[in-house]
Amino acid sequence: MGLETDSSSENLLEANRRVAIRDSSLNVQFVEADARSFHVEPDSMHLVMCMGASHAFGLGANAYNNALEQIMPLLAPGGSLLIAEGYMKQPATSEYRKLLGETMPDEMTHSANVTTGKQLGLIPMAAWTSGEDEWDDFEWSHQRIAERRAEENPDDLEAASALKRRR
Repeated sequence: MGLETDSSSENLLEANRRVAIRDSSLNVQFVEADARSFHVEPDSMHLVMCMGASHAFGLGANAYNNALEQIMPLLAPGGSLLIAEGYMKQPATSEYRKLLGETMPDEMTHSANVTTGKQLGLIPMAAWTSGEDEWDDFEWSHQRIAERRAEENPDDLEAASALKRRR
């Protein structure tokens, strides 16, 4: 059985929709929960995926390292971790840093992400970077979600705030 946690009910609805389209026989459970408080037995997962969400385990310069340290004990012996993490191609401008905050330090490069995993005892099997088209698709999908959520929930202050930040 697969298990996915996400704090966004909208993301979970979309995940359920996509699973139903692709293969309704998949045994995947989607749970709305905070990753830091959701309990999973140690050594119980054969595959853990954290897709651009290390911030779910804590913010700041050590977010990626903290995520790995919290995820690794969940893996069963011989289990696999698929982690997709942002990194800086170049130092952030002051304007971008103001928007981004300190959640991704300038020194967190693709190479540093791989090295951090190795330092914690992971064995990298592959490492890719996204192309500009993939990155654009990822970022613009977030814009579409923010627009749709605010339109569908005009009284939701959180949705309005997210839309304002995105715009």
